[in-house]
Amino acid sequence: MMEPRGDGEFFKGDLFGGEEPSGIHVESILRDETGFRLSSGLVVKNDLIMANGETFTWDSKAKFSSGETLDFDKNAWTIFSILKPRPDLLIIGTGARTALLKKSCRDHLISLGLLVHPLNTKEAIATFNMLTAEGRTVAAALLRPRRN
Repeated sequence: MMEPRGDGEFFKGDLFGGEEPSGIHVESILRDETGFRLSSGLVVKNDLIMANGETFTWDSKAKFSSGETLDFDKNAWTIFSILKPRPDLLIIGTGARTALLKKSCRDHLISLGLLVHPLNTKEAIATFNMLTAEGRTVAAALLRPRRN
């Protein structure tokens, strides 16, 4: 586990070799794990969707069922039915731990033409930032590690 810094940031790293990725990316998870600091300097205490260089606050309505299985209402993914260009990959930050998606949720995302990769949120941020820096068309749906 990384040591928290004194400025309220918990996770931060230079994944770009000094180069900034295109669009806004997540700079860090806040020390209290209830939100994110974006590369624009904005602090957001909400779940996020990041796609096509844009960032959206997201009312995910995520719920855990059967212990480690994460489920979402189909309406949580509406943006991906209209988003152009459609991302090649959707990275889902599942909070403090990596969780499996409920089969019906995974099937719905696949029906939207998305490859889905769930990771804990810290790993999801690092993966998203790295892939966008490479110019890949990816999206991230990020749950805060600690939910209010």
